[in-house]
Amino acid sequence: MVGSITPDFTLKDQNGEEFNLYKNLNSPIVLVFYPKDNSRICSSQLCEYNNELSSFNSLGIKVVAINTDSVESHKKFWNKYKFNFPILSDEEGKVCKMFEALTIFGNAKRKIVIIGIDRKIIHSDEKFSAFYLKVGKLLQVLLKMKSLDN
Repeated sequence: MVGSITPDFTLKDQNGEEFNLYKNLNSPIVLVFYPKDNSRICSSQLCEYNNELSSFNSLGIKVVAINTDSVESHKKFWNKYKFNFPILSDEEGKVCKMFEALTIFGNAKRKIVIIGIDRKIIHSDEKFSAFYLKVGKLLQVLLKMKSLDN
């Protein structure tokens, strides 16, 4: 997976607006696959990433969350926590499957995939659903990647 070109995809965000991957790759993107809206661990993970969004932005990195919940579920979740990044609905699980982030039960795994502006996957990290990549560790990965670019 790492080093391969990611296929393009389009999904609806929490507002029902289309989000196209390739049209948003003017900077690297961190795709945050997570199992369930409003679950304790998923809420903690996305809130932590949202609270540190300025750190991602300072590195020129976009954060985009994805799971198999509906647009309506995402809208409520997004409004509840006031996220400042899009949450994409992949109800059919096609994008989750494409990134090997779909469980046998049809919901998203907990996984981080970083895509560079060249459309290549530059990092992938999968966690058991009870854990997630803490923002500090994720930022270390991003800083290391940035230093390799220079």
